Amino acid sequence: MLILKHMNRYIQFFCLMLMPPLLMCAGDIPSDLKKMNQAYTAARSFSMKVEIQLYSTAADAKPQVVQKGEVKKQGDNYFSRMEGRINIKKGMEMVFVDENSKTMLVGILSEQDGHEELMAYDSVLNWEKEKMKYLVNTPDLKKIVYSNEEDEQYEKIELSINARTNLLTEVVYYLHKEKTEAGDDSEDYTFGKIVIRYNDVQLNQPVPESAFSTKEYYSSAKGKLSGMGKYKAYKIVDQRNQKVEFK
Repeated sequence: MLILKHMNRYIQFFCLMLMPPLLMCAGDIPSDLKKMNQAYTAARSFSMKVEIQLYSTAADAKPQVVQKGEVKKQGDNYFSRMEGRINIKKGMEMVFVDENSKTMLVGILSEQDGHEELMAYDSVLNWEKEKMKYLVNTPDLKKIVYSNEEDEQYEKIELSINARTNLLTEVVYYLHKEKTEAGDDSEDYTFGKIVIRYNDVQLNQPVPESAFSTKEYYSSAKGKLSGMGKYKAYKIVDQRNQKVEFK
């Protein structure tokens, strides 16, 4: 089974945090997280702007890299755009476009695979209650921090939730300082802090069907794929005859 490997790793970061599962811990934190979870799981559709800021170290005031994009979902259809990388899921059809390398991948998702995989963040189920606390707890803002020195990647993670709408507004990942300084080969460790902000979040508002259309990207004639418009010269990788996983 092939895997679409060329997705932007930071698209995965913000997708992973869209629908966090419930956490078992003390105080009012479970209630706040439950409300946030229900706000997204009950939504028939959503759209949002996303900004990702990458800092060399956690202490830096200015990000080294800033990326901006958008995410839309309506039923089983999904669209995201981030710095020239486009992901479209329409039914079981999956299209990934990399405008930087001028490459397009077209595939059919395996039957058991769904966009819900991108909405899960299973590791939070292991967060111990004593490692979580409020940084801010007001009628307007809930800011929760999870600290874990034993985690392989993140020293701590901060979640900011709009207390009036129960929507996630920001996630901050702090990577282990010693791993960042060691210059680990993994791209994740080239940054000490990753900040993801969600703006203009709209739930249960109709998203035009055209937002998930693949017609402007490619056409198919006699089984052969061809790029359309500005994508005409793109290299197209046809994976339709092999079931793929959306990861």
